[in-house]
Amino acid sequence: MALWRRRRVKAAAGHEAANPPEVAAAASAGPPSAEAASHDALGDQQAADGRSTAAAALSASQRRSLTDRPVIRAGIYAWAIGGVLALVIAAALAVAAVSLVVIPLVLALFPAAVLMPVADRLKRRLPPALAATCVLVGFVAVLV
Repeated sequence: MALWRRRRVKAAAGHEAANPPEVAAAASAGPPSAEAASHDALGDQQAADGRSTAAAALSASQRRSLTDRPVIRAGIYAWAIGGVLALVIAAALAVAAVSLVVIPLVLALFPAAVLMPVADRLKRRLPPALAATCVLVGFVAVLV
């Protein structure tokens, strides 16, 4: 946050602390908005019901945000960490389930890539199936 903005926020906070909500509301310029009118109507309804109007009298800027409360913030972090752990576990299970097929497939690609030039040369003189058979038999013979 920029320095001038911090000063402005601190000045506004000091102004609100010096002036009660009624004075601050009266000092604000402009006609009351529809939200303010509905807020007043809600306070009147609560007063008619016999409930306290202290909560209704607080403006939105004076109410504490949910993330300002340490317990709520800790809960948010806990759910976030739990979600990340669940994704990691799901990814590990998916890799474990697919690894039975993927690992041999990847290992088979290496000799196939190495033997491809030999098979291409044999395909010029022999039918493709016979060229592949010759390369496979020759590869096994070299390994054994």
